[in-house]
Amino acid sequence: MKTLIAAAVVLALGSSAYGHEGMSWSAGTSGGTLANSTVVVSIPGAQISTSNLSTTDFWGAPLSTAQSCVDYNCDTVWSATFTPPLEDLLWYGSFIRGSGANNTGLPVGYTFNQPFVILSGFSQGTISGTTLTLPGTGFHDGILKFTSPVASLICTNNATKNGRQLATFGKLCGATTYSTAKSGLTCGLPAITYAGVPSAGATSGFVISAAPARGQRSGLILYSCGGRASIPFQGGILCVNPSPLRRSSLINSGGTNGMCDGVFSSDWNAFASGNGGGNPDPCIQAPGQRVNTQIWGRDSVATGSFLSNGLEFDM
Repeated sequence: MKTLIAAAVVLALGSSAYGHEGMSWSAGTSGGTLANSTVVVSIPGAQISTSNLSTTDFWGAPLSTAQSCVDYNCDTVWSATFTPPLEDLLWYGSFIRGSGANNTGLPVGYTFNQPFVILSGFSQGTISGTTLTLPGTGFHDGILKFTSPVASLICTNNATKNGRQLATFGKLCGATTYSTAKSGLTCGLPAITYAGVPSAGATSGFVISAAPARGQRSGLILYSCGGRASIPFQGGILCVNPSPLRRSSLINSGGTNGMCDGVFSSDWNAFASGNGGGNPDPCIQAPGQRVNTQIWGRDSVATGSFLSNGLEFDM
């Protein structure tokens, strides 16, 4: 384990029109906030540079073509605190190094102290626990989304070379995750995530997903315009109000039968507008309507159903 050198860097974040907030370094490496949170990062040898965070690897929450980022050595151990803690925290990585940053030629693992999913990009990356492993001698770009509220974030790695790479933080806006997913499932504890912006006037552009899931399983989105709930349900928690409880059209987890590479995913805007099959309730077509959702699916004979945590947003 490398020794963490505490050189404080404070982030300043500004708003974006795309349902997320992106980096705005207001005074070099000092001063700022992300949403309603004061964010302080400890990292040695940091400097401010820019990178294009609008490419296809960043489709989940794209930023600008010259986005300010922290530029640091890939073998650096860094930490960050968020006061108060932040939900839907994003970590943008640009020119993140793989095997080329390791003298042994082995893939480089970046281990965080918080659970996460890949929101977009990092197409060659694999996740094991809270470690993102990146192979190859080239560079990797993408966004990680942390699946629980984050008060403190630490990243360690097994890199043995000191090539430069860039990163910044962001936050998804307009939706909030809540409640608890069903435990004891075949592929572990699932997490609900989203990309894009919910809109009563759009026909696409707000994708709701939940993973990990078994491959080639059927599922759907449970939803309600009646608020949240916390009711025992099929071995887990029903976190959408069942009065009344509505269902989306069927979705398939994809992936490989018998494997844990499935993802239940559906474009909510397409469904709500009537372009995604099924019979959407008129309430979700009303601008400003608050909607609560949860992904249900098939898991196994032993565990029964798949149940994610909840996602609440306004149309």
